[in-house]
Amino acid sequence: MVDTARPERYAKQLASHFGAKLPSEDIEYGTRLTFNRDGIFTGYADVLVEPIDGVDHLKLAVYAADAEKREKLAAIVGGHLERFGERNQLEVHWEF
Repeated sequence: MVDTARPERYAKQLASHFGAKLPSEDIEYGTRLTFNRDGIFTGYADVLVEPIDGVDHLKLAVYAADAEKREKLAAIVGGHLERFGERNQLEVHWEF
């Protein structure tokens, strides 16, 4: 989970940014980004806004064939989100 008062805004910004460069699809609660550059599949990243106890939360999930690729995707996706939310001191903490 990413602690923010504006989960929809950041989810939309992140999905829009990567969606302009990568294949994306709508999934339940958000967007799935497929990291498949130059025909080389790296993995998926899900950008989700999930309601928990009536409050929306921003959740990021990455999926890859191995730990090294998963960590690389997490750094890319998380780094972008932290830059987008720098003014609000947004921090991404991953749980693997």
